[in-house]
Parts: sequence; structure tokens; C-alpha cells
Amino acid sequence: MNARLRGLTWDHPRGYAPLEELAGLDRTGDQSYGRVPGTVSWDRHPLEGFESTPLVELAGTYDLLVIDHPHLADAVESGALRPIDELVSADELDTWRQRSVGPSFDSYHHAMRQWAVPLDAATQVLAVRPDGPPPEATRTWTDILDLARRESIALCLGGPHAFLTWTSLAIAHGGRPAGPEVYVDEEPALRAMEILTELHRHCDAALADRNPVQVLEALASGTGPDLCPLVYGYVTYSDTDDRGPAVAFRNAPLGPSGRIGSVLGGTGVAVSRHCSEPEVAAAHIRRLMSARVQDELISRVGGQPSSRSAWSDPGVNERWGDFYRDTRSTVDAAWVRPRRVGWVEFQDASSGVLREGLTQRRPARAIVDAVNTLYRRHIGSLEGSR
Repeated sequence: MNARLRGLTWDHPRGYAPLEELAGLDRTGDQSYGRVPGTVSWDRHPLEGFESTPLVELAGTYDLLVIDHPHLADAVESGALRPIDELVSADELDTWRQRSVGPSFDSYHHAMRQWAVPLDAATQVLAVRPDGPPPEATRTWTDILDLARRESIALCLGGPHAFLTWTSLAIAHGGRPAGPEVYVDEEPALRAMEILTELHRHCDAALADRNPVQVLEALASGTGPDLCPLVYGYVTYSDTDDRGPAVAFRNAPLGPSGRIGSVLGGTGVAVSRHCSEPEVAAAHIRRLMSARVQDELISRVGGQPSSRSAWSDPGVNERWGDFYRDTRSTVDAAWVRPRRVGWVEFQDASSGVLREGLTQRRPARAIVDAVNTLYRRHIGSLEGSR
């Protein structure tokens, strides 16, 4: 079969390198990772587009989409995607679920259907320059507050990340996000905002509104901040070839009761409802989820596999500066955002409120109240659509 599919991923080696590696093998007829019908050519869009562009705008152009799980409900509501469980067997899905690290597989489940499978696994972790503070100095949020007063720190607050950082801080302090009336319980919400406010006073202001890639580039430069306490992990920055790792990654800081707070990221691969050759798309997904591709190819080229065995593999960890071993507990504990219609708009609007409040030094309670106002509107819109 000579079917030619189009796919869309995001413009970072973590997002495109494994996909383009396989596409290149297919063009040359190399069957090292199995034979599949047809080919896929992959386009890229920027990280901001990946995080915010509605999938219905893309589904008419592409057959395969690399997606972020918070978009699922809107995509399903608009009819943009075809359920994966129509194309592969329940046994295959169960095998992939059991192989996947943390909650990455289940994050693509919505409305009793499986809409994507986890190509990539990620969550917010601590990033530090190799010559930065030792692990024992970054274990808890109390440690981070102490360091902020004497070390150079960065915060990652661009796009949705202000909201995600605050959410993770609240979880570490006992919060339960996405409640029935307020976004997160009052006491941990306020404590998290107080900590974020204090860190914002000491952080590198030029980086505060940047995305994770830009923050990690600054840490990797050797002249930037010493650490960022919460940023989505990118294994490419822990490359141990030639010069050793540019950035060391560690588990996210612990709250007072020893709880890890982090919000799951990562990517999934989905099939557009308009895909002209869904069986061919399914064959490519099967290969992407195969043990050999997940455990060998993806980690080799700088992707970030969703495979649990890859995360625990000694050889993979040695190659990538123990990135996987040193952040695995955070991935396993990561909180999964709700798959709700309107969720992406809510988190983006909340991030704007948080950035403005932090910049203008508003009281913690005023910022939390403003987010809860947005949250009540979000909940109200869900109830109004029933």
C-alpha cells in the first residue's frame, strides 16, 4: 500500500526526532523497526501552538496528530478525533497501558473511550545546573525558599505554566485541584500562592514569562540561573555526550508532609476523524507503541518514551545523565488535569491572572479569589451545556 499520511507534531527534537527517524527509515525501505504500510510526513508547529491551538482547526488537514491531553474534551466535542479503540484491539490497549509509565496512558481516556496513546511522558520536575546546589539542598519547598534568598533561581510562568506551577505547589501542600466549588482547597491554595509570590520576588525577571524550552536553554547556557524548581523535563538537556549534562533533573520538591506536587504533561498520538486511511494510521501507531521503538529508538534519538521499562533501563539512564531514574517518582505521582470542555481556556486565563497578580504584588488571597472566579465560570459553563 502506498498511502501517504500527513502528521503534525511540535517543533522540538523531543517532539519530532523519533517520528522523523522512522519516516526516514520508511523512505529508504529500512525495516529495522518493522514493516508498516504507507508513509507519514510530519509537519511541526511551535510549542505555544501545541499547548493552545484547538485540535478541530488541525484535524481537517492532518491524519495523525501529536496532542496534549487537556485538549481532549474540546476535540471530542467538536468531532475532531477518531477513537483509538475503534482501530486497535482491547488487548493491545491493555498491553500499552501496562507498559506505560505513571498515569500517561490513562490521561488520554475520556468519555469511556481511548482517544490517543502516550508517545511521550513528561511532568514538572526540578532542573539545576550541574554545578548548582546539591540534591540535599533542593529536597523540599522549604529548601527552595532558603535557596531563593541566596542563589539565582528561575520560574517558568509563560503560557499556561504560571497556573500549572501554582497548582503543583498547592498539591505538594495537600491541595486537591478541580473541586466542585473552588479550584483548590483554601489553605493549600493560599500557602502555594505565598510561596510563589516569595519566589517571584527573587527570580530572574527576564525568564519568568518564558516557556520551558527557553528556561532550560538559559540553565544550559552556563551563565543563567542556578535552578528552576518546577519546569517540564526535557531529556535532551541532560545529554551526556562530549561535555557532560548541561542540566541535571531531579524529582520535584516535597511539601511538608512529603507529598510531591506536579502536573502531568507529555504527548499522545491521535487519529483525525478526517483521516483517509485509518487502518494505515493504526499500523503506524502500533509501531510507535512497540517495545523496540519505545525502549530503543525513541530514547536513542532524544525522545522521551512513555515506556516504563525505558525509564528504568540502566543503559538509557547512563546515556542521559540519570534523567529517568532521578525523576521517575514525580512522573508516577503526577496529577492529571481534567478532560473538560473549556479547560484549556480556563487554565490560560488563570495563568494570565496569576502573572498579572505576581507582577503587581497583589495579596495572595486576591489572586486566589480571582482564579476561583474564573473557575466558577468554567464550572457554570459545563452545567449550562448539559
